Formats: sequence, C-alpha cells, structure tokens
Amino acid sequence: YQYDPQNPMVLNHLANHFFFKKDYTRVRQLAMHALNNTENEAMRAESCYHLARAYHAERD
Repeated sequence: YQYDPQNPMVLNHLANHFFFKKDYTRVRQLAMHALNNTENEAMRAESCYHLARAYHAERD
C-alpha cells in the first residue's frame, strides 16, 4: 500500500482484511477509493461487493 496507494487491487484486498476485523468504516473508505480509481469492470464489481458487505454487516 505504501508503494502504490492508488492500486485498486491492493485497496480491495485491504478492504477484505478490514472486513474480517469488523472495521466497516475502513472497508467503505478503501472500497470507495478502489472504485473511484479504476475503470476495470471486474475490479469495480469487487469494490461494490465490499461496500455492500460492509453496509449489510452494519444493517444499513
């Protein structure tokens, strides 16, 4: 992350990590950042998945 903080794959992996740590605010931040930093549809879909999962876990 420190070498390429804009890399959407790294951001999505970190979002997944923080999901299991139950840090849903961080999940949303990382996933949204990943979503906004790629045009790759598969990567955008994964970002949306992480966002939805965090909101679902919080019951929002």
